[in-house]
Amino acid sequence: MGMSDLWLDYHPAVNAIRWVIFVIATSGNVFIVFLILKNKKMRCERFNLLIILLAVGDVVLGCGAAVRACQSYITRIGGFTRINCIALGAVTIYGDHIAQIAMLIIAVDRFDGIFRMYKCHADTIYRIYVAIIPMVLSISLVPTGLIFIGVRNNIVRVCPMSVLWHPRFGDYMFGSMLFFNLGILVLYASIFILYKRYVSRTIGSYVSGPRNNFQPIVYGVVTVCFLFWCIPKWIMYGLKIFNCYDDNTNNAAFLIELSEGVSACLNILVYGYAHRELRNTMKAFLRKTPFRRLFATNSSSVRSGHAQPNS
Repeated sequence: MGMSDLWLDYHPAVNAIRWVIFVIATSGNVFIVFLILKNKKMRCERFNLLIILLAVGDVVLGCGAAVRACQSYITRIGGFTRINCIALGAVTIYGDHIAQIAMLIIAVDRFDGIFRMYKCHADTIYRIYVAIIPMVLSISLVPTGLIFIGVRNNIVRVCPMSVLWHPRFGDYMFGSMLFFNLGILVLYASIFILYKRYVSRTIGSYVSGPRNNFQPIVYGVVTVCFLFWCIPKWIMYGLKIFNCYDDNTNNAAFLIELSEGVSACLNILVYGYAHRELRNTMKAFLRKTPFRRLFATNSSSVRSGHAQPNS
């Protein structure tokens, strides 16, 4: 397999996109985490802890995009081994598992929320959610370590992750893909059916009250999950099932990495647009910035006619 076989993976425009993903995913998701932790009311809501977990996974995916961009330049120098390639690609594998576990837990939380929507959350449940974050970050290290098992440390010319890892790890990735994709989609399908039944049995104004303000976030997360996590992986593994081991398979594997990075950026819009409390907190924070105050002052001066004419 030569460099020409993976021309799309090494194209300068693709690496530019990776750097854009890195900047948006890291800065945007760090900002989301900062706002939640800064606001006492928001950080005391257990659902927001899951948003923090998903944001952490998106930050790692953003860093993985930057590492992959650097890797595509480094491998052109030569003398790169399989272990070197996999070590760099492990960043994306780590973020991949954090984000998928977070989306699955969010689905479980919303499924439970149908029956607990109007009940107070116990302190013990909140502490469990707090403990979930370090637990998921630790558990996600396991597959990141498994990727090195059975890999020969020989020199390679290119670094496509799905080609360099051991076939057994490829089987694991296929199984985990089925587990997370089907688990998330089945849970959300169950949520949709049960929620509609719940609405039909309850007064509409009572169900659609302000306490049920997380549904838009859920719809946003599942849409991003389906378009950027499920479909690209289904395409790649479908090609492999039919033994289409050619440039299309290699490029499909590359598109999985890129689509996960794009999802890390889109989740910022899901949080900022659909989460009412987070949106209001973001607006309040931006109003306090020096640039915002300067812009507001200049605008009010122009409207009031106090702006000085040009000499």
